[in-house]
Amino acid sequence: MIRRPVRFFVLAFALALLAAGAERAARLVRAHGETGRGGRWIWAGGVEGAGTPVAFFAVRDVELARPPSTAFLAITADESYTLYVNGRHLGSGGYYPGAPLDLYDVAVDLDAGWNRLAVQVASSRGAGGLLAWLTVDGETAAVTDASWRVFRAYEPALLHGWPLAGGEPAVAWQLHPTGRWRLAPPAPRPPLPVEVPGPVEQRARRARSQWEQSSWVDLERFRGFPQLGQRVIVDWGEEVTGILTLDLAGDGGEVGLLWVGSDVPAPAPPADAIVIPVPGRGEWVDAYPRRFRYAYLAGVALARPPAARLVEPALAAALAAPERAHSGVFGITPPRPDTLAEEKVRRRLDGRR
Repeated sequence: MIRRPVRFFVLAFALALLAAGAERAARLVRAHGETGRGGRWIWAGGVEGAGTPVAFFAVRDVELARPPSTAFLAITADESYTLYVNGRHLGSGGYYPGAPLDLYDVAVDLDAGWNRLAVQVASSRGAGGLLAWLTVDGETAAVTDASWRVFRAYEPALLHGWPLAGGEPAVAWQLHPTGRWRLAPPAPRPPLPVEVPGPVEQRARRARSQWEQSSWVDLERFRGFPQLGQRVIVDWGEEVTGILTLDLAGDGGEVGLLWVGSDVPAPAPPADAIVIPVPGRGEWVDAYPRRFRYAYLAGVALARPPAARLVEPALAAALAAPERAHSGVFGITPPRPDTLAEEKVRRRLDGRR
């Protein structure tokens, strides 16, 4: 009967410690290199302004002489990023006007010797940018620049620190803080916990096609995922709080759309997320934790029932997707940047390529 209050107290105490440490980290980062002096916005070559959704990995190896006493990583990406440090999924986020750089305490994730920073980035419009810098024991250890390698297709070595062959140099352009991106100073962002009390993930229990007259299918009866068409509704049976993950069929290269909700979502624009997989990777991970029972998926081929990687509600609230204001000239609201990508997916599903 007392487990829930105890778990809440422990989580609140942990978040308070994280906030205190990250505030100290923000002061340290500002003291060493102002706001990432020498860091440049980087991206993959040949896709700037292409207007086609893109996702890829940007990778940088960092050698340390000894385990760090302090280490902080500041990062953001337009439109979104998922950060891995030595294979651990540390967190996710994205850029919006006036956003701070997300600041992570990574001291416990770094070792003496070689360490790998791997960032999966995605943009629904093709153009984008990634900015990051790593401060170790008060000194700048790495910044985003042309030394980073871009991998347009996934391979297991990317996350596990194995030697890498191939890739291409990142295109390094605007020197921060110049350019069209306007950022606030670094702000603390709690990392995802290594372990979650109780089950780590919860898979959807049943699914049906989009048509209301279709019957629900018990997913526990299938080793994979049933053939229900390109527009599918899945149900967890109860509300869950977590990060939605999709196990994709094939090479996972097709772009899709996602809606989530406590009730069956209506597939009306805008989508809650554009599913942009890295080719060759059989998994897509949402950038933000959400609370939902149902998910509506369009244009996504699934290999297994979708899963929610469970996150404590208090931590999920701290990591939730921001409410983005889209104010335009003379009070006219401009179109969302992902509108074109969503329309392209709808046209594909309707046979109007």
